[in-house]
Amino acid sequence: MKLTDKKINHIIDNKLIDNCTEKEKEQVLNFAFGKDYMETLDKLSRKKRDLHYRLCLESLSVNLVKSDSP
Repeated sequence: MKLTDKKINHIIDNKLIDNCTEKEKEQVLNFAFGKDYMETLDKLSRKKRDLHYRLCLESLSVNLVKSDSP
């Protein structure tokens, strides 16, 4: 099922990436980091790809501090 931008933002804002299916995670990661970046991970060695993928997931799961300054 294709997620809407609103649903993806809800997942990111509420740190719900761990509750997503693999297909949903792929959509959220492509939205958050860009499809081109995520596709480059496929070209990396398995060890590097797994590290980058895990870091992407963790960055969506942690409570990031938002700044009000421009």
